[in-house]
Amino acid sequence: MPFERQDVTFRSEGIDCAGWLYLPTGAKGPVPGIAMAHGIAAVKELLDVPAFAEAFAEAGFAVLLFDYRFWGASAGAPRHQIFPAQQIEDFRNALSFLGAHEAVDAGRLGVWGTSFAGGHALHLGAFDPRVRCVVSQVPAVDILRNLKQVSPPEAIEGIRAAFAADRAHIFAGGEGAVLPVVAPDGEACLLPGAHNRAVRERAMAELPQLGNTITLASFERLLEYAPGLIADRIAPTPLLMIVVEDDELTPPDLALEAFARAGEPKSLLKMQGGHYMPYRSESREGFATASAAAAAWFTRHLMR
Repeated sequence: MPFERQDVTFRSEGIDCAGWLYLPTGAKGPVPGIAMAHGIAAVKELLDVPAFAEAFAEAGFAVLLFDYRFWGASAGAPRHQIFPAQQIEDFRNALSFLGAHEAVDAGRLGVWGTSFAGGHALHLGAFDPRVRCVVSQVPAVDILRNLKQVSPPEAIEGIRAAFAADRAHIFAGGEGAVLPVVAPDGEACLLPGAHNRAVRERAMAELPQLGNTITLASFERLLEYAPGLIADRIAPTPLLMIVVEDDELTPPDLALEAFARAGEPKSLLKMQGGHYMPYRSESREGFATASAAAAAWFTRHLMR
């Protein structure tokens, strides 16, 4: 189905969030809506996430892909802040924007999230009654357990000491510290590893607004976030989880634990090829598989 894309903004706790609204042009009457967002420390243009929005719009859905506050084209300071509760509130306000649009059926709303936003999709499915369908792709479901799988204990202790020092500095009136998103091997960063670094550096060359830092206070909040623990509260809202079995960034064992806790109706798509396999820039075949599965799940549960 043909579609059009519009630049839109909506308010979230008094701050403007920027997004792209995709509307099918051949639809008769209000259509189901999907709110969707990118992964951690990202912007809506990154990693071909818009290609998923286009696939859903072609399937007949109204889609809102947006930047969280403090990121991309959205307003707010400090820049590059990632507080999970704030991002979830942005998602909720995105749903409110969709539900209020004349072209959208407010009774048929879904959420799609990838990586860190895959965890947000689980949280929203569990707690927001407007959400009627969930797709969670390569989700981050327990950040502290995730960190413990990829970092030695002494590194984690150093991180905790840095949090304490940063809080003391801010309390005394100073500016908060920042943490690189990627860095050379052996240096502290949010996303360690050569593959993450290559993906980020390629993206920064194309998207200079992306940057390569988050606030250190954000990292402290991230370690408090474990949306997989409430997966059992999603049912009876339908859940599709897409898990890459050799994912080096969001451990698949944690995602599969969360999926096991979730009730029916639910479906699991397993893939191979690393964390970025579902994205078109990494693998056109992987993207085709992941996007088709998500579109089919939304169609099954929202096109009624």
